[in-house]
Amino acid sequence: MAIYEKCLIERGNKSLNTITLQQKLLQPLRSVYLNLSIVQLSKSLNRVLYTFDNVDVCNFLVKRRNPVIRLLFEYMKQFSNVNHSCPFQDYILLRNLVIKNTDLVRVPIPKGEYSVMTSWKLNGIGVVEVNGFGVYE
Repeated sequence: MAIYEKCLIERGNKSLNTITLQQKLLQPLRSVYLNLSIVQLSKSLNRVLYTFDNVDVCNFLVKRRNPVIRLLFEYMKQFSNVNHSCPFQDYILLRNLVIKNTDLVRVPIPKGEYSVMTSWKLNGIGVVEVNGFGVYE
């Protein structure tokens, strides 16, 4: 269904990392569903801050009703070619995504270590999980 041609994390200046993903689609995506969890990690207890199951991404890109996912999308769209609703064809790109602490001021989360876990269902088939870990200082 898709091939990851590039998955790259590069260390930049001032301890900032950039993330680049390039996914070649082998068929048009007419249906995209997302499961998303944001978890604050600690030594004693991990705290789930947000969990969203079966988010219809195609519908979200038209109506943008979920405020948390809308906030994440509004930030990420400047680094991505996902700027329209389904179907998606050819490539999905995320280029040089960098998340700075100053950009996170608007997000209502405490400082600490976090995990962002996603699983994606494309055209009705669960195909990929993308997870990230980071520190908000």
